[in-house]
Amino acid sequence: MAQASDEASQQHVMLADRARTRRFGTHPYAGCTETCSPHSCTHKHHLDLPWILRPLWGSRLKSEGNAGALPAEVSFLNIGCRDFGPDDPLAAFLGTGVRLAGLCVEKDGSMLARAREHLEGNQVHTVEAAVTPDNVRELLRRYQVSSVDILQLDIDCFDVSVLDVLLAEVHADVLVVELVNAIPPPFRFAAHYSPEFDLDDHYKDGRNEQPGYFGASLSYLVSFLDRRGFYFYKMNHMDGIWVHQSVAPLFAAADETGMLEFPVDEWACFMDHFVTLQDQGMELRSDGLTRYMREWFMLPDMHEAFRRIWGNLSSLQSEVGLPFTLDLYM
Repeated sequence: MAQASDEASQQHVMLADRARTRRFGTHPYAGCTETCSPHSCTHKHHLDLPWILRPLWGSRLKSEGNAGALPAEVSFLNIGCRDFGPDDPLAAFLGTGVRLAGLCVEKDGSMLARAREHLEGNQVHTVEAAVTPDNVRELLRRYQVSSVDILQLDIDCFDVSVLDVLLAEVHADVLVVELVNAIPPPFRFAAHYSPEFDLDDHYKDGRNEQPGYFGASLSYLVSFLDRRGFYFYKMNHMDGIWVHQSVAPLFAAADETGMLEFPVDEWACFMDHFVTLQDQGMELRSDGLTRYMREWFMLPDMHEAFRRIWGNLSSLQSEVGLPFTLDLYM
């Protein structure tokens, strides 16, 4: 028992040392895992978007002469909205008095029917479709989506391939993108689109067999989105939040600690999140590749960790049928 305790202590020290090591051009931010008000949190990792985006609302309310805490309307594009239930970050606006306007796209028709019920009374189009890079432009043009407050993407598939097209067509102040926590920083992983991929089979049960293989890792998304004008801001165990560089000064100015400086170091943020989960006796889900995440994250030799990650992904690639990229960015 003492040996296990000593190992855990050593791991915490190692992670803390890594987190304190400043990476060139980035800044650690202690508030990056704070995703809801400590006074109203149902649990620490709840993603309370109305609260998180207060700096954005503050600027808008002032320009509108609105004395309220939230704007009258929030526009969004939600690709992979499922049933727009409590697990959807955008659902935090329901019941606040904010009118939602935008587009909710979901492949599962039964899920979408529930989303319509949840969104009743708002100005939201609901569309049943499996989104790909080939069809998303037509979808945006049909519903005249060119600028939104929040763009949210969670399709458990070739997310970055779709995101690349979305950001060429739509301006957003804020992005909410699902993370593949199975691949920790500083490894950059993403699954990419293939027209031969069988989407019907992939979505047939409302889930996929290899959840760790799809989507993109935090470090990949940070690099990918930085080149498209977005700064990483916050994360929880499922999603990451990015803010457009044009509104980033609002968030830095509103930070009460005075410690927020962009770009935020995602590696330090992930470490802080990982240690917090352990301290609370929680673990990331253990399905798919995620069961190996702890081992990869804790290995002192990152090149050995890279070799193991590559081996696992390569063995899955022939089964899944999507190409992937993986590299190591220090």
